[in-house]
Amino acid sequence: MKMKAIFWILIFYVGLGAIYAQDADNQVLDGIDSIATNQTNEKEQLFLSICESPPSFKGGMEAFQKYLSQNLCYPKTATKLGTVYVNFTVEKDGTITNVHIIRGIEPVLDNEVLRVISQMPLWIPAIKSGKPIAMRFTIPIKFKEK
Repeated sequence: MKMKAIFWILIFYVGLGAIYAQDADNQVLDGIDSIATNQTNEKEQLFLSICESPPSFKGGMEAFQKYLSQNLCYPKTATKLGTVYVNFTVEKDGTITNVHIIRGIEPVLDNEVLRVISQMPLWIPAIKSGKPIAMRFTIPIKFKEK
């Protein structure tokens, strides 16, 4: 059971690759600059050891990347580049809640990330003991020049 949980978590993390979207100013948004990480406090370490499957975006990683690349944009009023770290919960019903910025760049970029993550379609929730459970994620989203 433990190996299966680790396998699915690794598959989910490895599947998160670079996502690119471009606007007219040739600013490139690297949707996810590294793997998604979930918060690792003591309770969540227990969760990871017995979770049957982590939450996943409906349609898989390709659909997740497509969603981000089609919806994230570099606002014309933005003046900085860098990585915004956003944290959210995938609830038992697959809804996205408790979206907040852990480390931002500037308000206009932070708000763009909050907008897109908050409007994500339903996810498939994490499964523990055959039942859906809520799980938190932190995803880095990098804004950089092409």
